[in-house]
Amino acid sequence: MKIYTSYFDNWKALVAHKVIIVSVTIRRPWGFTDMPVLSSLAPNMVCKNAPPNKFLETYRKEVLGKSNPYMVYETLKTISVTNNNADIALCDFSKPSNYNYRRQIALWMQQYLDIRIEEFPIQPNPTDFKINEKKTGTGEIG
Repeated sequence: MKIYTSYFDNWKALVAHKVIIVSVTIRRPWGFTDMPVLSSLAPNMVCKNAPPNKFLETYRKEVLGKSNPYMVYETLKTISVTNNNADIALCDFSKPSNYNYRRQIALWMQQYLDIRIEEFPIQPNPTDFKINEKKTGTGEIG
């Protein structure tokens, strides 16, 4: 099993490559009923209330600092095994950047597990459907 990070707008490329999308948001986007969700890795209210320049620091302390990377890995392994040993992509709504929290998850897991987690290399076509986050925090395809 290879683990990637990506974002929901990249879903067509991920599905085409048989990569299982795992949400690291509080819930899955609307319309993706079978998508696994690791809500324990989603930013909590302390993170959301942090000043923008303190968000990642707060996220590392308040979420990753209270999580177990070995248990996260075992959960991902179970998801992979139940899907014919498919690769996994940890996804959120943010465009690729080293400054979003899914990349912080990757760095955290790499540090503890001695594995490499890269951003999934294929980007969506701008004319493809986009997944938009509703104000309620869910998403929709549109």
